[in-house]
Amino acid sequence: MLELFALLTVVLGSGVGVAMGWRILRRARGSRGAPERWMGLALLWICAGGYPMLLIGQLVGHELARFAFVSLGVFSGHVGMACILWFTYRVFRADVGWLRVAVYGAFGALAVTCAGSIAAYFEARSSAEAMLRESEAWGHALNLVSSVGFAWTAFESIRHFGLARRRVRLGLADPLVASRMLLWGFFGAGSLCINLVGLAATLRGVDPAGDAFTVAASSALSLVVTVALWLAFLPPESFVRRVRRGAPGAAAAA
Repeated sequence: MLELFALLTVVLGSGVGVAMGWRILRRARGSRGAPERWMGLALLWICAGGYPMLLIGQLVGHELARFAFVSLGVFSGHVGMACILWFTYRVFRADVGWLRVAVYGAFGALAVTCAGSIAAYFEARSSAEAMLRESEAWGHALNLVSSVGFAWTAFESIRHFGLARRRVRLGLADPLVASRMLLWGFFGAGSLCINLVGLAATLRGVDPAGDAFTVAASSALSLVVTVALWLAFLPPESFVRRVRRGAPGAAAAA
């Protein structure tokens, strides 16, 4: 039952992420919104290429096919993380010069961890277990870089939500846009927690994929992340009405 729940959260999260990514890219194309494009690309790379390819790679039997799918999944996940870093910089801190250098440094670290992981996968392509074992160090490095990225985007989003909420009270901002900032912050915080849960399992010396608590916690957090994305970018009318009723002085929706 737990394995089925975990699989359903991955499938649901991937489906919602792909739908939201495509929706954001279409909207950005019409408005020429460059930062939005990076958010949409991040969701597509991670949800269309990252998680599904990694899952398929665990299931196929042929070693070269396994290597190809897992490598594609890891590459997609790295590119998606780079898009999140660039989106966060462009939206929240584009005026800070040294952060641009730091983001470029993170890009370099992601390139190294991606190349190292793929090389380790090729050497241990005989089994999925061996691939995970031999790439463990590279996985820890990716966990570190991505955790910093998720923590950063969560902090900036929640901080700007607080600033936007004050403007909403004065009728100077759209409450729905402010809620999107908070929900994107939940996405970042939830993704960070998923990383930390997996890291905690590894530090305890257990396989995250085989530990019941880790699988349950990660699946529950994935569900939170999925709901946050859904409410942020494809909210039902009932949610929109509730947000607007909570801020009667807000500006008209963007």
